[in-house]
Amino acid sequence: MRGLSVRDERSLKFAESELRRVLRRLSIEGLASHVHFQILGRSHSGPLGDLKSDGFAIVPAAGEYQIVSRSARGLVYGVYGLLESLGCRWYFPGVEGEHVPLRPASPPGRMIVENPDTSHRSVVAFWDRTGAGRQERIRENLDFAVRSRYNCFYLHWPQGLHSAMKLARDHGGGLDIGIKLHIARQLLPTRLFSSHPEWFRLQDGKRTRDYNLCVSNPQALAEVTRNAQKLTESMDVDITDYSYWQDDVPNAWCQCPSCSRLSSSEQNLRLMKAILKGVKAHTPRGQVSYLAYYATVARPQSSRIPKGLFLEFAPHACCYRHDLDDPRCPKNAALVEHLKQNLERFGTKTSRVFEYWLDVALFSSYRSPVRRLPFLMDRISHDVSFYRGLGLTEVETVQWMLPAGVENAPEVANPGFALLPRLLWNPRQDVAGFVREFSRNFYGSERASAVLRAAAQADRVNPRYLCTPNDRGSGPKQAARLLKQAVERCQELEGAVTGHHRERLVGLRKALRYDLKRAEAGDA
Repeated sequence: MRGLSVRDERSLKFAESELRRVLRRLSIEGLASHVHFQILGRSHSGPLGDLKSDGFAIVPAAGEYQIVSRSARGLVYGVYGLLESLGCRWYFPGVEGEHVPLRPASPPGRMIVENPDTSHRSVVAFWDRTGAGRQERIRENLDFAVRSRYNCFYLHWPQGLHSAMKLARDHGGGLDIGIKLHIARQLLPTRLFSSHPEWFRLQDGKRTRDYNLCVSNPQALAEVTRNAQKLTESMDVDITDYSYWQDDVPNAWCQCPSCSRLSSSEQNLRLMKAILKGVKAHTPRGQVSYLAYYATVARPQSSRIPKGLFLEFAPHACCYRHDLDDPRCPKNAALVEHLKQNLERFGTKTSRVFEYWLDVALFSSYRSPVRRLPFLMDRISHDVSFYRGLGLTEVETVQWMLPAGVENAPEVANPGFALLPRLLWNPRQDVAGFVREFSRNFYGSERASAVLRAAAQADRVNPRYLCTPNDRGSGPKQAARLLKQAVERCQELEGAVTGHHRERLVGLRKALRYDLKRAEAGDA
Protein backbone atom coordinates (compact mmCIF):
# COMPACT_ATOMS: atom_id res chain seq x y z
CA MET A 1 0.00 0.00 0.00
CA ARG A 2 1.31 3.42 -0.93
CA GLY A 3 1.05 6.70 0.90
CA LEU A 4 1.02 5.23 4.39
CA SER A 5 2.47 7.12 7.33
CA VAL A 6 5.41 5.64 9.20
CA ARG A 7 3.06 4.64 12.01
CA ASP A 8 0.62 2.94 9.61
CA GLU A 9 3.46 1.09 7.87
CA ARG A 10 4.59 -0.16 11.27
CA SER A 11 1.04 -1.34 12.08
CA LEU A 12 0.74 -3.15 8.74
CA LYS A 13 4.06 -4.95 9.33
CA PHE A 14 2.86 -5.88 12.82
CA ALA A 15 -0.36 -7.33 11.35
CA GLU A 16 1.53 -9.39 8.77
CA SER A 17 4.04 -10.61 11.36
CA GLU A 18 1.33 -11.67 13.83
CA LEU A 19 -0.61 -13.44 11.09
CA ARG A 20 2.43 -15.49 10.05
CA ARG A 21 3.45 -16.20 13.66
CA VAL A 22 0.10 -17.62 14.74
CA LEU A 23 -0.56 -19.49 11.48
CA ARG A 24 2.84 -21.13 11.97
CA ARG A 25 1.70 -22.29 15.41
CA LEU A 26 -1.47 -23.63 13.77
CA SER A 27 0.66 -25.47 11.14
CA ILE A 28 -1.15 -23.65 8.31
CA GLU A 29 1.43 -20.97 7.56
CA GLY A 30 0.65 -21.21 3.84
CA LEU A 31 -2.67 -19.45 4.43
CA ALA A 32 -0.77 -16.17 4.99
CA SER A 33 -0.05 -15.83 1.26
CA HIS A 34 -3.79 -15.85 0.57
CA VAL A 35 -4.58 -12.97 2.96
CA HIS A 36 -4.55 -9.45 1.54
CA PHE A 37 -5.09 -6.00 3.07
CA GLN A 38 -7.00 -2.92 1.94
CA ILE A 39 -7.53 0.47 3.56
CA LEU A 40 -10.66 2.24 2.34
CA GLY A 41 -10.63 5.92 1.56
CA ARG A 42 -12.66 8.28 3.73
CA SER A 43 -15.17 8.86 0.95
CA HIS A 44 -15.77 5.17 0.25
CA SER A 45 -19.50 4.53 0.17
CA GLY A 46 -19.78 1.04 -1.29
CA PRO A 47 -21.00 -2.11 0.48
CA LEU A 48 -18.53 -1.48 3.30
CA GLY A 49 -19.28 2.22 3.60
CA ASP A 50 -20.56 1.78 7.17
CA LEU A 51 -17.18 0.62 8.50
CA LYS A 52 -15.94 2.75 11.38
CA SER A 53 -12.28 3.67 11.81
CA ASP A 54 -11.50 0.65 14.01
CA GLY A 55 -13.98 -1.64 12.26
CA PHE A 56 -12.99 -4.31 9.78
CA ALA A 57 -14.36 -6.75 7.24
CA ILE A 58 -13.03 -10.17 6.23
CA VAL A 59 -14.10 -10.87 2.66
CA PRO A 60 -13.54 -14.44 1.37
CA ALA A 61 -13.49 -15.15 -2.37
CA ALA A 62 -12.22 -18.31 -4.10
CA GLY A 63 -9.78 -19.22 -1.36
CA GLU A 64 -8.46 -15.67 -0.95
CA TYR A 65 -9.20 -13.43 2.03
CA GLN A 66 -9.32 -9.65 1.91
CA ILE A 67 -9.10 -7.82 5.25
CA VAL A 68 -10.59 -4.36 4.81
CA SER A 69 -10.67 -1.37 7.14
CA ARG A 70 -10.54 2.41 7.15
CA SER A 71 -7.35 2.37 9.25
CA ALA A 72 -4.15 0.38 9.65
CA ARG A 73 -5.17 -0.37 13.23
CA GLY A 74 -8.44 -1.80 11.93
CA LEU A 75 -6.41 -4.17 9.75
CA VAL A 76 -4.58 -5.38 12.88
CA TYR A 77 -7.95 -6.06 14.52
CA GLY A 78 -9.03 -7.82 11.33
CA VAL A 79 -6.04 -10.17 11.54
CA TYR A 80 -7.01 -11.13 15.07
CA GLY A 81 -10.63 -11.48 13.94
CA LEU A 82 -9.50 -13.97 11.28
CA LEU A 83 -7.35 -15.86 13.78
CA GLU A 84 -10.24 -15.96 16.26
CA SER A 85 -12.43 -17.50 13.54
CA LEU A 86 -9.83 -20.30 13.42
CA GLY A 87 -10.25 -20.86 17.18
CA CYS A 88 -7.44 -18.73 18.65
CA ARG A 89 -8.05 -16.77 21.84
CA TRP A 90 -6.08 -14.37 24.07
CA TYR A 91 -7.02 -14.42 27.75
CA PHE A 92 -4.09 -12.75 29.55
CA PRO A 93 -0.82 -11.00 28.73
CA GLY A 94 2.09 -13.31 28.00
CA VAL A 95 2.58 -16.64 26.24
CA GLU A 96 0.47 -18.60 28.74
CA GLY A 97 -2.52 -16.41 27.98
CA GLU A 98 -2.54 -17.36 24.29
CA HIS A 99 -4.77 -20.27 23.27
CA VAL A 100 -3.98 -21.86 19.91
CA PRO A 101 -6.14 -24.93 19.13
CA LEU A 102 -4.58 -28.25 18.10
CA ARG A 103 -7.04 -28.45 15.23
CA PRO A 104 -7.97 -25.04 13.79
CA ALA A 105 -11.45 -24.38 12.51
CA SER A 106 -12.00 -23.75 8.80
CA PRO A 107 -11.50 -20.17 7.59
CA PRO A 108 -14.73 -18.16 7.26
CA GLY A 109 -16.83 -19.00 4.21
CA ARG A 110 -18.86 -15.79 4.27
CA MET A 111 -18.07 -12.14 4.84
CA ILE A 112 -17.52 -10.98 8.43
CA VAL A 113 -18.12 -7.31 9.26
CA GLU A 114 -17.41 -5.93 12.74
CA ASN A 115 -17.62 -2.41 14.19
CA PRO A 116 -16.82 -1.43 17.80
CA ASP A 117 -19.71 -0.31 19.98
CA THR A 118 -17.55 2.08 22.03
CA SER A 119 -15.20 4.60 20.48
CA HIS A 120 -12.62 4.83 23.28
CA ARG A 121 -11.55 1.48 24.75
CA SER A 122 -8.48 1.93 26.88
CA VAL A 123 -6.42 0.04 29.40
CA VAL A 124 -4.49 2.00 32.04
CA ALA A 125 -1.39 0.01 32.93
CA PHE A 126 0.34 0.57 36.26
CA TRP A 127 3.65 -0.93 37.26
CA ASP A 128 6.12 1.28 39.09
CA ARG A 129 8.91 -1.25 39.38
CA THR A 130 12.13 -1.21 37.40
CA GLY A 131 14.69 -3.88 36.69
CA ALA A 132 14.95 -7.16 34.82
CA GLY A 133 11.91 -8.16 32.80
CA ARG A 134 10.27 -4.75 32.92
CA GLN A 135 10.41 -4.03 29.19
CA GLU A 136 9.25 -7.53 28.31
CA ARG A 137 6.22 -7.11 30.59
CA ILE A 138 5.37 -3.82 28.91
CA ARG A 139 5.55 -5.51 25.49
CA GLU A 140 3.35 -8.37 26.67
CA ASN A 141 0.73 -5.96 27.94
CA LEU A 142 0.86 -3.93 24.72
CA ASP A 143 0.40 -7.15 22.73
CA PHE A 144 -2.55 -8.17 24.89
CA ALA A 145 -4.15 -4.74 24.59
CA VAL A 146 -4.17 -4.74 20.79
CA ARG A 147 -5.22 -8.42 20.62
CA SER A 148 -8.14 -7.50 22.89
CA ARG A 149 -9.05 -4.60 20.55
CA TYR A 150 -8.36 -1.82 23.00
CA ASN A 151 -7.38 1.27 21.05
CA CYS A 152 -5.60 3.29 23.76
CA PHE A 153 -2.86 2.32 26.18
CA TYR A 154 -2.11 4.69 29.04
CA LEU A 155 1.04 4.59 31.15
CA HIS A 156 0.24 5.23 34.80
CA TRP A 157 3.54 5.13 36.65
CA PRO A 158 6.23 7.70 37.41
CA GLN A 159 9.45 5.72 37.10
CA GLY A 160 11.16 5.38 33.72
CA LEU A 161 8.22 7.06 32.01
CA HIS A 162 10.00 8.41 28.92
CA SER A 163 11.73 5.13 28.06
CA ALA A 164 8.44 3.29 28.54
CA MET A 165 6.66 5.76 26.25
CA LYS A 166 9.25 5.21 23.51
CA LEU A 167 8.92 1.44 23.84
CA ALA A 168 5.13 1.73 23.63
CA ARG A 169 5.20 4.04 20.60
CA ASP A 170 7.62 1.73 18.75
CA HIS A 171 5.49 -1.35 19.47
CA GLY A 172 3.62 -1.25 16.16
CA GLY A 173 0.20 -2.52 17.16
CA GLY A 174 -1.49 0.77 16.32
CA LEU A 175 -2.46 1.67 19.89
CA ASP A 176 -2.69 5.33 20.83
CA ILE A 177 -0.26 5.94 23.68
CA GLY A 178 -0.99 8.37 26.49
CA ILE A 179 -0.22 9.02 30.15
CA LYS A 180 -2.25 9.38 33.33
CA LEU A 181 -0.47 10.83 36.34
CA HIS A 182 -1.43 12.12 39.79
CA ILE A 183 0.94 15.01 39.44
CA ALA A 184 -0.22 18.16 41.26
CA ARG A 185 2.76 17.94 43.61
CA GLN A 186 5.22 17.93 40.67
CA LEU A 187 3.49 20.87 39.02
CA LEU A 188 4.09 22.90 42.18
CA PRO A 189 7.45 21.55 43.40
CA THR A 190 8.07 21.38 47.14
CA ARG A 191 11.38 23.25 46.70
CA LEU A 192 9.26 26.40 46.34
CA PHE A 193 7.74 26.01 49.79
CA SER A 194 10.43 27.91 51.69
CA SER A 195 10.15 30.97 49.42
CA HIS A 196 6.40 30.83 48.74
CA PRO A 197 4.59 28.97 51.53
CA GLU A 198 1.38 30.86 50.65
CA TRP A 199 1.24 28.90 47.38
CA PHE A 200 0.66 25.66 49.27
CA ARG A 201 -2.49 24.45 50.96
CA LEU A 202 -3.52 25.30 54.52
CA GLN A 203 -4.23 22.33 56.77
CA ASP A 204 -5.33 22.79 60.42
CA GLY A 205 -4.04 26.36 60.44
CA LYS A 206 -0.62 25.53 58.95
CA ARG A 207 0.74 25.63 55.42
CA THR A 208 1.81 22.18 54.23
CA ARG A 209 3.65 21.06 51.11
CA ASP A 210 2.38 17.48 51.10
CA TYR A 211 -0.44 17.47 48.52
CA ASN A 212 -2.16 19.75 46.00
CA LEU A 213 -1.98 23.55 46.59
CA CYS A 214 -3.85 26.76 47.43
CA VAL A 215 -6.05 27.25 44.37
CA SER A 216 -7.01 30.76 45.52
CA ASN A 217 -3.46 32.00 44.97
CA PRO A 218 -3.00 33.36 41.40
CA GLN A 219 0.79 33.00 41.53
CA ALA A 220 0.52 29.34 42.53
CA LEU A 221 -1.86 28.65 39.64
CA ALA A 222 0.46 30.50 37.24
CA GLU A 223 3.34 28.27 38.35
CA VAL A 224 1.17 25.21 37.72
CA THR A 225 0.36 26.51 34.22
CA ARG A 226 4.05 27.05 33.37
CA ASN A 227 5.04 23.60 34.58
CA ALA A 228 2.10 21.91 32.82
CA GLN A 229 3.29 23.49 29.56
CA LYS A 230 6.85 22.26 30.14
CA LEU A 231 5.62 18.76 30.97
CA THR A 232 3.47 18.64 27.85
CA GLU A 233 6.40 19.73 25.70
CA SER A 234 8.43 16.80 27.05
CA MET A 235 5.75 14.16 26.44
CA ASP A 236 6.00 12.24 23.16
CA VAL A 237 2.45 10.88 23.03
CA ASP A 238 -0.01 10.13 20.23
CA ILE A 239 -3.15 11.66 21.63
CA THR A 240 -4.17 15.15 22.59
CA ASP A 241 -5.96 14.35 25.84
CA TYR A 242 -3.86 14.74 28.94
CA SER A 243 -4.54 13.35 32.40
CA TYR A 244 -2.55 15.51 34.80
CA TRP A 245 -4.53 14.78 37.93
CA GLN A 246 -4.78 16.01 41.50
CA ASP A 247 -2.69 14.12 44.05
CA ASP A 248 -3.86 10.61 44.88
CA VAL A 249 -5.26 11.12 48.38
CA PRO A 250 -8.88 11.03 49.61
CA ASN A 251 -9.26 14.68 50.62
CA ALA A 252 -6.27 17.00 50.73
CA TRP A 253 -7.53 20.40 49.66
CA CYS A 254 -6.80 23.86 50.97
CA GLN A 255 -8.58 25.18 54.08
CA CYS A 256 -7.58 28.86 53.81
CA PRO A 257 -10.50 31.35 54.13
CA SER A 258 -10.79 31.80 50.35
CA CYS A 259 -10.53 28.11 49.48
CA SER A 260 -12.84 27.07 52.32
CA ARG A 261 -15.71 28.69 50.43
CA LEU A 262 -15.08 26.23 47.60
CA SER A 263 -16.01 22.56 47.55
CA SER A 264 -13.29 20.00 46.84
CA SER A 265 -14.70 19.68 43.33
CA GLU A 266 -14.54 23.45 42.79
CA GLN A 267 -10.94 23.50 43.99
CA ASN A 268 -10.10 20.66 41.62
CA LEU A 269 -11.78 22.51 38.76
CA ARG A 270 -9.61 25.57 39.39
CA LEU A 271 -6.51 23.37 39.35
CA MET A 272 -7.57 21.71 36.09
CA LYS A 273 -8.24 25.07 34.44
CA ALA A 274 -4.67 26.14 35.24
CA ILE A 275 -3.35 22.86 33.82
CA LEU A 276 -5.52 23.18 30.71
CA LYS A 277 -4.10 26.64 30.05
CA GLY A 278 -0.56 25.22 30.12
CA VAL A 279 -1.45 22.27 27.88
CA LYS A 280 -3.10 24.49 25.28
CA ALA A 281 -0.07 26.80 25.22
CA HIS A 282 1.79 23.87 23.64
CA THR A 283 -1.07 21.92 22.03
CA PRO A 284 -3.96 24.21 21.01
CA ARG A 285 -6.19 21.18 20.37
CA GLY A 286 -5.24 19.64 23.70
CA GLN A 287 -7.82 18.45 26.22
CA VAL A 288 -7.45 17.81 29.94
CA SER A 289 -9.22 15.25 32.10
CA TYR A 290 -11.23 16.41 35.13
CA LEU A 291 -11.02 13.41 37.46
CA ALA A 292 -14.13 12.92 39.61
CA TYR A 293 -12.57 10.76 42.31
CA TYR A 294 -12.66 10.52 46.10
CA ALA A 295 -13.68 13.96 47.44
CA THR A 296 -14.19 15.40 43.94
CA VAL A 297 -16.81 12.86 42.86
CA ALA A 298 -19.59 15.47 43.30
CA ARG A 299 -20.06 17.78 40.35
CA PRO A 300 -18.56 21.28 40.53
CA GLN A 301 -21.49 23.64 41.02
CA SER A 302 -20.74 27.25 40.19
CA SER A 303 -17.83 27.50 37.76
CA ARG A 304 -18.19 27.32 34.00
CA ILE A 305 -16.70 24.21 32.38
CA PRO A 306 -14.15 25.49 29.83
CA LYS A 307 -13.85 24.01 26.36
CA GLY A 308 -11.20 21.31 26.36
CA LEU A 309 -11.95 19.97 29.84
CA PHE A 310 -13.67 16.57 29.85
CA LEU A 311 -15.05 14.40 32.65
CA GLU A 312 -13.34 11.22 33.80
CA PHE A 313 -15.58 9.59 36.42
CA ALA A 314 -13.89 7.07 38.73
CA PRO A 315 -16.29 5.03 40.96
CA HIS A 316 -13.40 3.93 43.18
CA ALA A 317 -15.55 3.61 46.30
CA CYS A 318 -18.37 1.55 44.81
CA CYS A 319 -19.88 -1.58 46.33
CA TYR A 320 -19.23 -4.79 44.36
CA ARG A 321 -21.97 -6.79 46.05
CA HIS A 322 -24.59 -4.94 44.03
CA ASP A 323 -24.77 -3.80 40.43
CA LEU A 324 -23.78 -0.18 40.02
CA ASP A 325 -27.34 0.97 39.33
CA ASP A 326 -29.01 -1.22 41.98
CA PRO A 327 -31.28 1.20 43.92
CA ARG A 328 -31.08 -1.04 47.01
CA CYS A 329 -27.42 -0.10 47.48
CA PRO A 330 -27.03 3.36 49.07
CA LYS A 331 -23.34 3.59 48.22
CA ASN A 332 -23.81 2.84 44.52
CA ALA A 333 -27.00 4.91 44.30
CA ALA A 334 -25.05 7.95 45.54
CA LEU A 335 -22.28 7.34 42.99
CA VAL A 336 -24.77 6.98 40.14
CA GLU A 337 -26.44 10.23 41.15
CA HIS A 338 -23.05 11.98 41.18
CA LEU A 339 -22.29 10.53 37.74
CA LYS A 340 -25.58 11.76 36.29
CA GLN A 341 -25.10 15.22 37.78
CA ASN A 342 -21.57 15.40 36.39
CA LEU A 343 -22.85 14.38 32.97
CA GLU A 344 -25.34 17.26 33.12
CA ARG A 345 -22.39 19.66 33.53
CA PHE A 346 -19.87 18.04 31.18
CA GLY A 347 -22.15 16.29 28.67
CA THR A 348 -21.77 12.70 27.45
CA LYS A 349 -19.95 13.29 24.15
CA THR A 350 -16.40 13.31 25.56
CA SER A 351 -17.03 12.03 29.11
CA ARG A 352 -15.35 8.82 30.22
CA VAL A 353 -15.63 6.23 32.95
CA PHE A 354 -12.47 5.07 34.70
CA GLU A 355 -13.23 1.62 36.13
CA TYR A 356 -11.57 -0.81 38.55
CA TRP A 357 -13.05 -4.21 37.66
CA LEU A 358 -9.57 -5.62 36.90
CA ASP A 359 -7.53 -3.74 39.50
CA VAL A 360 -5.61 -6.53 41.23
CA ALA A 361 -4.04 -4.04 43.63
CA LEU A 362 -7.41 -2.64 44.76
CA PHE A 363 -8.82 -6.09 45.47
CA SER A 364 -5.63 -7.02 47.30
CA SER A 365 -6.03 -3.89 49.47
CA TYR A 366 -2.75 -2.58 47.99
CA ARG A 367 -0.83 -5.19 49.98
CA SER A 368 1.14 -8.36 49.33
CA PRO A 369 0.52 -11.18 48.79
CA VAL A 370 -1.72 -10.71 45.76
CA ARG A 371 -5.29 -11.87 46.42
CA ARG A 372 -7.52 -13.65 43.92
CA LEU A 373 -9.22 -11.14 41.67
CA PRO A 374 -13.00 -11.54 42.19
CA PHE A 375 -15.03 -13.06 39.38
CA LEU A 376 -17.19 -10.11 38.33
CA MET A 377 -18.24 -11.30 34.87
CA ASP A 378 -21.94 -10.52 35.26
CA ARG A 379 -21.20 -7.25 37.05
CA ILE A 380 -18.88 -6.10 34.25
CA SER A 381 -21.48 -6.96 31.62
CA HIS A 382 -24.24 -5.15 33.50
CA ASP A 383 -22.14 -2.05 34.16
CA VAL A 384 -21.02 -1.75 30.53
CA SER A 385 -24.66 -1.87 29.41
CA PHE A 386 -25.58 0.67 32.08
CA TYR A 387 -22.90 3.10 30.92
CA ARG A 388 -23.94 2.68 27.31
CA GLY A 389 -27.53 3.38 28.33
CA LEU A 390 -26.38 6.74 29.72
CA GLY A 391 -24.88 7.58 26.33
CA LEU A 392 -21.26 7.01 27.36
CA THR A 393 -19.03 5.61 24.60
CA GLU A 394 -15.63 5.93 26.31
CA VAL A 395 -14.63 3.39 28.98
CA GLU A 396 -11.25 2.81 30.61
CA THR A 397 -10.02 0.19 33.05
CA VAL A 398 -6.97 0.14 35.28
CA GLN A 399 -4.96 -3.06 35.01
CA TRP A 400 -1.80 -3.58 37.01
CA MET A 401 1.20 -5.07 35.24
CA LEU A 402 2.49 -7.56 37.76
CA PRO A 403 5.75 -9.54 37.66
CA ALA A 404 6.05 -12.17 34.94
CA GLY A 405 3.58 -15.02 35.28
CA VAL A 406 1.52 -13.50 38.09
CA GLU A 407 -1.35 -12.46 35.82
CA ASN A 408 -1.78 -16.11 34.81
CA ALA A 409 -1.48 -17.36 38.39
CA PRO A 410 -4.62 -18.73 40.09
CA GLU A 411 -4.74 -15.71 42.38
CA VAL A 412 -5.64 -13.44 39.46
CA ALA A 413 -6.39 -15.70 36.44
CA ASN A 414 -9.79 -14.37 35.59
CA PRO A 415 -11.97 -14.45 32.45
CA GLY A 416 -12.77 -10.78 33.06
CA PHE A 417 -9.43 -9.78 31.52
CA ALA A 418 -10.62 -10.96 28.11
CA LEU A 419 -14.37 -10.48 28.64
CA LEU A 420 -14.27 -6.73 29.31
CA PRO A 421 -12.72 -5.66 25.98
CA ARG A 422 -15.10 -8.01 24.17
CA LEU A 423 -18.04 -6.30 25.86
CA LEU A 424 -16.68 -2.86 24.95
CA TRP A 425 -16.50 -4.04 21.34
CA ASN A 426 -19.88 -5.78 21.46
CA PRO A 427 -22.01 -5.47 24.64
CA ARG A 428 -24.33 -8.23 23.40
CA GLN A 429 -21.74 -10.91 24.17
CA ASP A 430 -23.06 -14.17 25.61
CA VAL A 431 -21.30 -14.01 28.99
CA ALA A 432 -22.23 -17.54 30.06
CA GLY A 433 -21.08 -18.91 26.71
CA PHE A 434 -17.83 -17.00 26.99
CA VAL A 435 -17.16 -18.41 30.48
CA ARG A 436 -17.82 -21.96 29.23
CA GLU A 437 -15.41 -21.47 26.33
CA PHE A 438 -12.79 -19.96 28.65
CA SER A 439 -13.17 -22.94 30.99
CA ARG A 440 -12.76 -25.40 28.13
CA ASN A 441 -9.69 -23.67 26.68
CA PHE A 442 -7.91 -22.61 29.87
CA TYR A 443 -8.86 -25.39 32.30
CA GLY A 444 -9.52 -28.20 29.83
CA SER A 445 -13.21 -28.71 30.65
CA GLU A 446 -16.42 -26.70 30.35
CA ARG A 447 -17.34 -28.13 33.75
CA ALA A 448 -14.87 -25.68 35.27
CA SER A 449 -17.43 -22.95 34.50
CA ALA A 450 -19.49 -24.29 37.43
CA VAL A 451 -16.47 -23.69 39.69
CA LEU A 452 -16.13 -20.14 38.42
CA ARG A 453 -19.85 -19.50 38.84
CA ALA A 454 -19.87 -20.71 42.44
CA ALA A 455 -16.83 -18.57 43.20
CA ALA A 456 -18.49 -15.59 41.49
CA GLN A 457 -21.57 -16.00 43.70
CA ALA A 458 -19.31 -16.16 46.76
CA ASP A 459 -17.59 -12.97 45.68
CA ARG A 460 -20.92 -11.14 45.50
CA VAL A 461 -21.57 -11.83 49.21
CA ASN A 462 -17.98 -11.43 50.35
CA PRO A 463 -17.78 -8.86 53.20
CA ARG A 464 -14.71 -7.32 51.56
CA TYR A 465 -16.99 -5.85 48.88
CA LEU A 466 -20.03 -4.78 50.90
CA CYS A 467 -21.88 -1.45 50.93
CA THR A 468 -20.79 -0.44 54.43
CA PRO A 469 -18.57 -1.98 57.13
CA ASN A 470 -21.72 -2.89 59.11
CA ASP A 471 -23.40 -4.65 56.19
CA ARG A 472 -21.92 -8.06 56.97
CA GLY A 473 -25.11 -9.99 57.68
CA SER A 474 -24.70 -13.65 56.75
CA GLY A 475 -22.08 -12.81 54.10
CA PRO A 476 -19.20 -14.88 55.53
CA LYS A 477 -21.41 -17.97 55.98
CA GLN A 478 -22.85 -17.67 52.47
CA ALA A 479 -19.39 -17.10 51.01
CA ALA A 480 -18.01 -20.13 52.89
CA ARG A 481 -20.82 -22.38 51.65
CA LEU A 482 -20.35 -21.31 48.02
CA LEU A 483 -16.57 -21.48 48.19
CA LYS A 484 -16.77 -24.99 49.64
CA GLN A 485 -18.88 -26.02 46.63
CA ALA A 486 -16.34 -24.44 44.29
CA VAL A 487 -13.41 -26.23 45.99
CA GLU A 488 -15.17 -29.61 45.88
CA ARG A 489 -16.10 -29.23 42.20
CA CYS A 490 -12.57 -28.16 41.40
CA GLN A 491 -11.12 -31.20 43.16
CA GLU A 492 -13.47 -33.51 41.25
CA LEU A 493 -12.36 -32.01 37.95
CA GLU A 494 -8.65 -32.42 38.62
CA GLY A 495 -8.86 -36.14 37.89
CA ALA A 496 -10.55 -35.53 34.54
CA VAL A 497 -7.86 -33.34 32.96
CA THR A 498 -4.11 -33.61 32.53
CA GLY A 499 -0.97 -31.55 32.03
CA HIS A 500 -1.10 -27.79 32.36
CA HIS A 501 -4.91 -27.87 32.60
CA ARG A 502 -4.65 -29.91 35.78
CA GLU A 503 -1.90 -27.67 37.15
CA ARG A 504 -4.13 -24.64 36.62
CA LEU A 505 -7.07 -26.32 38.37
CA VAL A 506 -4.87 -27.27 41.33
CA GLY A 507 -3.73 -23.66 41.57
CA LEU A 508 -7.32 -22.42 41.39
CA ARG A 509 -8.39 -24.84 44.12
CA LYS A 510 -5.60 -23.63 46.41
CA ALA A 511 -6.59 -20.01 45.87
CA LEU A 512 -10.25 -20.83 46.56
CA ARG A 513 -9.33 -22.83 49.64
CA TYR A 514 -7.40 -19.84 51.00
CA ASP A 515 -10.53 -17.69 50.57
CA LEU A 516 -12.65 -20.47 52.14
CA LYS A 517 -10.51 -20.53 55.29
CA ARG A 518 -10.86 -16.77 55.65
CA ALA A 519 -14.63 -16.97 55.13
CA GLU A 520 -14.96 -19.75 57.73
CA ALA A 521 -13.03 -17.53 60.14
CA GLY A 522 -15.50 -14.71 59.46
CA ASP A 523 -12.89 -12.63 57.62
CA ALA A 524 -13.52 -13.19 53.93
